[in-house]
Amino acid sequence: MFRSLAVGLILLVTVGIRGEEVARFGQADASAINEMLERYSLAFQKKDYSAVPDYLGTPFITTLFPSGQKPIETMEALIQNFRNHRDSLDARGYDHSKYDSKRITALAADRALVNTTGRRFKKDGTVLEEKAFVYFVSKTSGSWKIYGTFSQDVPYFGSVF
Repeated sequence: MFRSLAVGLILLVTVGIRGEEVARFGQADASAINEMLERYSLAFQKKDYSAVPDYLGTPFITTLFPSGQKPIETMEALIQNFRNHRDSLDARGYDHSKYDSKRITALAADRALVNTTGRRFKKDGTVLEEKAFVYFVSKTSGSWKIYGTFSQDVPYFGSVF
């Protein structure tokens, strides 16, 4: 009797699993994340504050060491944070950014970590700064958005995952 019950349970679970279409993280997702990050970078460079909701979602968590964790609950506050950060770079001669490396690690069909390195350049073409971040991205309503950033020292790129 126990054997029959076990076989029946296995069949039920197997049929149930096969009957459901399980979403998987694939190459199309990685490409969509890369495209979203490039569009986000362009919006950052051009100070396109109206585009922030297209690329960032709330609640948003940012951890910029050594200043600590900063949760941002509303889109209005997130846009203001984005504006303050971007505008502060102008005084330092900022012109544009370029990603050097990206590593995407799927956490689920709709979530991933993206480890990046990049450089910000001045108007004269010299390097303003080198940065490394880990982005937490999530797919909602068919679109990938950034829901968190964590700063990282450039030499440690790729060591998180």
